[in-house]
Amino acid sequence: MARLAVLSLALLAALPACKDTPSYRLRWSLQGRPDPANPDDALVELDVTRSFHCSQLGVNTVRVRAIDHLGLVAHEDVYPCFVEGFEDLDETAEGPELRPGAYALEVRGVQRDLKEWIDPTPDPDVTDGVCIPGGDPLGCGRPDLVCDCQEFEAVRDETFTELDTFVLRAPPDCVDGLDNDVDGLVDGQDPGCGAREATAGDCVDGLDNDGDGAIDDADSGCVVSESSDVSVVQFTLRVTLLDENPAATCTGVGLSRLHVTATAPGNEPVALATLECRVGDTLFFSAELPQSAEPYAIEIEGRDNAGDPITATLPFEETVVPGSDAIVDLDIDIGADDFEPPIEAAGQFLIQLGTYPDSAPECAPGEPAPLVIPELSLQLFDLAGDPVPGATLRDGTPLDGTALECTPAVLYTEELTWGGYRLAGEALAVDGTVCFRTAPSGALLAPDSNAVIVLDPVLEGGSLPPACFDCTGAAGCS
Repeated sequence: MARLAVLSLALLAALPACKDTPSYRLRWSLQGRPDPANPDDALVELDVTRSFHCSQLGVNTVRVRAIDHLGLVAHEDVYPCFVEGFEDLDETAEGPELRPGAYALEVRGVQRDLKEWIDPTPDPDVTDGVCIPGGDPLGCGRPDLVCDCQEFEAVRDETFTELDTFVLRAPPDCVDGLDNDVDGLVDGQDPGCGAREATAGDCVDGLDNDGDGAIDDADSGCVVSESSDVSVVQFTLRVTLLDENPAATCTGVGLSRLHVTATAPGNEPVALATLECRVGDTLFFSAELPQSAEPYAIEIEGRDNAGDPITATLPFEETVVPGSDAIVDLDIDIGADDFEPPIEAAGQFLIQLGTYPDSAPECAPGEPAPLVIPELSLQLFDLAGDPVPGATLRDGTPLDGTALECTPAVLYTEELTWGGYRLAGEALAVDGTVCFRTAPSGALLAPDSNAVIVLDPVLEGGSLPPACFDCTGAAGCS
């Protein structure tokens, strides 16, 4: 058995458990909403291969219910609309293990508060379905929006993989929680979502349902949409820091906001968005760009909590040509040299001993000796691999390979000018034997961001050196 020694955290080991056989695997797609100007056009079905595909239609969560022959919910799961792995069209989401028998699966997009989208005045010409096994017809109810239903037979110890892709039609843009026309007004706040004849059924019945003197297609309420004929561009933005340093955070480098602008040749910059800085997330925004014969150059500027610039204005490689429904993906790394003034901050880190084989010598028959690590040896390098002269911990301890007492605590370097830095370390036995060490290049540090430095075991014949264990000494950091 292998052991994991942690210097500053207590970890619980999970016991192995039997894994159930999922009764089914499934996948869903989204169907766009109709174009008010061309309502007879076929709706576009969108494979969900990016989280953006969900967020652009207001569907962020999907609820799956397995319903038995009595119409009872046998199991309910809630998934993110974009499930990890869905970028592969062959990937599916896994259901639970169900008792053998017939089931209907109701797959439904739900709102942020998990409430269902329900049409209060459903079109009477739409077929009213029943989502239970053998339902006649099988399907979601007439008022149910963003919903699909299929049936299957659950068999013990088998997984049903023949379900068709569930198709979820996007909610109407007046209830999707999005500012679709980018005018600052959402859903019911938008005048475009105000009084109307009602729904599609009232727009073809030859009656003045809302008493405004206009009937069917002559009624402005029969074209209910936030959308307007403007040149709106959808953007995604992914930001990394300090040469894609995984330990770097926006807070650590002092970034609070990211200000994005677009500039056409000979014109003043147009502000596109000011976004909260988040590393590792995909940020979404949209903007209306004035028409231009030349493409727009896109730039980004990092700002602090007070809204003051702390980076240079950095260009993206991508340019943008205005046009409805354009989608632009932006990626950028903000390096240490881009900050004005340079970042002055400490590095902070925890030392963790990696997994090691459970083959300790014995203090007495049946009593294994404890691991004892009384000292650490730490050295700071720059990204060129050269030692950083004069580098110390905050308490003045040199980071030049000099041994220091091993204590389970967060350690801080002195203030550094970033740059990039790597920390190499060794965990030493009582007699100086190296029991654990980092890779030769060390591990990346980041300004004011806690890094976990893992020291890997140094094995002799598949075991740690005997000197790393002691029956009488203090346990040190182990």
